Amino acid sequence: MANFSDKVVIVTGAGQGIGYGICEAFAREGAVVALNDVQADLAQQAAATINEAVGAERVFPSVGDVADPEFVYQMVAACTEQHGPPDIVVANAGITKYIEFLECTPEIFDSVLGVNLRGSYFLAQAAAKQMIAHQKHGRILLMSSVVGLRAFLNFSVYSTTKAALQMMAKSLALELGEHGITVNSISPGATLTERTQREDPNYAD
Repeated sequence: MANFSDKVVIVTGAGQGIGYGICEAFAREGAVVALNDVQADLAQQAAATINEAVGAERVFPSVGDVADPEFVYQMVAACTEQHGPPDIVVANAGITKYIEFLECTPEIFDSVLGVNLRGSYFLAQAAAKQMIAHQKHGRILLMSSVVGLRAFLNFSVYSTTKAALQMMAKSLALELGEHGITVNSISPGATLTERTQREDPNYAD
């Protein structure tokens, strides 16, 4: 099965968890994948593990913080130069802070919005510019969450960003549709990953 053999894909926050799974799925379908993570060891090990599993060098690590728009633009430009303009971009990188509303600080607020919103927004912008420049009818996916639809205790900042991503997708789709680019948000529910397992050993239950 090589349904994506001619496609170039960028996935952020993919050293483990959902992002890793997305990269592996695309690689198994033949895509060239830029696997981003802020932790160099995670990105490099994840890419190597997937390449070994699929028996081909299809996944390439891209180390950096998506909260930094300059890095995001450099990552997309490097991907375009080395492998071609992206066909599919998945803005998966996100951080969670479980904290009571009355205890939240501006530093915590800014850190979550920096990754979850600024990182997603400028990744979409950088990718869209390359897609348009190369006349690619691309696909942009933003990773929202069920907590963007329903309130949970101690999720006020995280939930706000995930709800905002849904409106971001609608707004960007309205502007990019004329270029043949679709934008969608995805809202996963509870998912067993390395992080959730680490935070709660009984998470699966």
